[in-house]
Amino acid sequence: MASRQKDKAGQPPGSWYRARKEALRQLSIKYNDFIPETGAPTQMLKLAERPDHCNYAECPRCAEVRKALEGALKARQPKSRLLQIRRAQVAHIQEIHSEREVVRGFRTEATEFSSNTLVPHG
Repeated sequence: MASRQKDKAGQPPGSWYRARKEALRQLSIKYNDFIPETGAPTQMLKLAERPDHCNYAECPRCAEVRKALEGALKARQPKSRLLQIRRAQVAHIQEIHSEREVVRGFRTEATEFSSNTLVPHG
């Protein structure tokens, strides 16, 4: 079990964002061992982030659709125009979800492949 993190004043970091560097160090040690003299991990893990639809509020296309909808509402455009914009929004979200499914499939396939074919020898 990982120890609770504290800053120099003995206080917890306050957020996962500030704690992630130490968390990655601890996970790196857990999965890759450490150098006894320094206590540093033998290989540091890296956090991979997908910039769109991950930690950011919206991608450029999401922003474009949102602004179009806000503009149509302010201009009191007809319901048909609002529905047209919402359909574009739904189509974009469905595209994002289908992309995620493809990536999830790749990940699953890669995991199954590696666990079935890469056997430690020795």
